[in-house]
Amino acid sequence: FLFFLSASMSCKGSVAFCVCLPVAILCLVVGAYGGTIQCELNDGRCFNLLGDTVGHMATVVKEIDENIPRSPQYSDFVRSIVPTLSLREKIGQMTQLDVSVLWNQTDLQNGILSLNRTALEYGIRTYGVGSYLNTPFAGGPVGDKSGWTAREWISFITELKQLAIQYSNSSLPIIYGLDSVHGANYVYGAAIFPHNIGTAATFDPELAKNGSGTIAARDTRLSGMSWQFSPVLGIGVNPLWSRFYETASKRRE
Repeated sequence: FLFFLSASMSCKGSVAFCVCLPVAILCLVVGAYGGTIQCELNDGRCFNLLGDTVGHMATVVKEIDENIPRSPQYSDFVRSIVPTLSLREKIGQMTQLDVSVLWNQTDLQNGILSLNRTALEYGIRTYGVGSYLNTPFAGGPVGDKSGWTAREWISFITELKQLAIQYSNSSLPIIYGLDSVHGANYVYGAAIFPHNIGTAATFDPELAKNGSGTIAARDTRLSGMSWQFSPVLGIGVNPLWSRFYETASKRRE
């Protein structure tokens, strides 16, 4: 939590804005190993591999953490905030819920998106939930809409964050994340690029950097999002994985 919060603050203002490095590294490690673990649950080798993976991940995170430049001002802020949080609130800060839990279900059945403020208040006040993610259209169109413009996203996220501050027992704002894996594909009018496996197949590093990197970050940030789940750092090793296309293959051919 400390690393996440301090790293988030230290990269404020970056063009590609902040991505939580521990989560990225977790995706990298689990993505790399997850497709190769093919054994029964009672096979001790599974747990040995998992232990080795977690240990390696902790070592990598520690090395990155030690080399990230930090503003003393933000580090002092983090040190002043964390002791004021209860254990429940610290756990809550590491909890991310899908936005689907925040809609009035009766309205949703009638094709209307309306925020369930009671659900939002309960999650934040009771459990200190620190983050939400996803688009309300992940399951398909709602009424006659299948997405939001940047202006509509900003309106929703602004309302969400303002209410969260009112409901929170701490001064920490919530973070909202979106899967802009190949461009801001959940934002009307944004540029869309090939998925990572298609981009990797071009062997063009500048395309990867400027396409699903800088431009996707810009379009997502301009929609009010403070967390973008890309670029994907994982390397796919098992084509049977249903989201293999979101990674770059490890095979050059």
